[in-house]
Amino acid sequence: MPAATASDRILDVLRRSARPLDDDQVSERAGINSWQQVNRICRALERYGRIRRIVGPDQRIVNEFVAPAMGGGAIGSTEPAAVGFVLGSPEPTVLVADLPGMVPLAARPPAGRGMLELLGEELGVTLAPVTITAEPGIPVEIDGADPGRTVLAVCSSHRGIPTPEEEHRILADLLKVSWVAGTMSPRPRIVLCLRDSQAFSRTWVARALSDLGITLMVV
Repeated sequence: MPAATASDRILDVLRRSARPLDDDQVSERAGINSWQQVNRICRALERYGRIRRIVGPDQRIVNEFVAPAMGGGAIGSTEPAAVGFVLGSPEPTVLVADLPGMVPLAARPPAGRGMLELLGEELGVTLAPVTITAEPGIPVEIDGADPGRTVLAVCSSHRGIPTPEEEHRILADLLKVSWVAGTMSPRPRIVLCLRDSQAFSRTWVARALSDLGITLMVV
């Protein structure tokens, strides 16, 4: 069995607690030293319907566990899994899916548009390449975004373990998209779409994606 992730420990703490807990209390009880990490994970868990973040009696934001039957759903699952970080055993901040009935992307040129189409279908939005003008008037090209700018996507059609050049491109694109997302309100969801579930499974990148709240989807 894989070791419990930070998300696992946070959910377990909230599940066992008789009352909602603020981020500091969760950090202490879950044994996570970084308050910022707890805050990022709790906000991601809220997006997936696993917890609620509400204003407590002392006007601080507190976290309340949501029973699975009331929670959100992952692709092909009744709820987002909260165990394991290994790709294919997703946790709420890293969502991995094999899309049913998918036509091989190599048969749907250009590959990037094929991936966007599949990704958009699963997310319930229409994605297309866009150029977003960020302050102060800097044009930024994005692999995919919906008209409402609720999703910003980075796509890679590379098969297998990325070459150093492809890994650097992906990471540079994620940095660019994360920066742009930080200038937008409300902040859009960031999705990294890959063709191979093993692409980052044995590197620090997978953990960084989780901690940064970036959703990983594999088609």
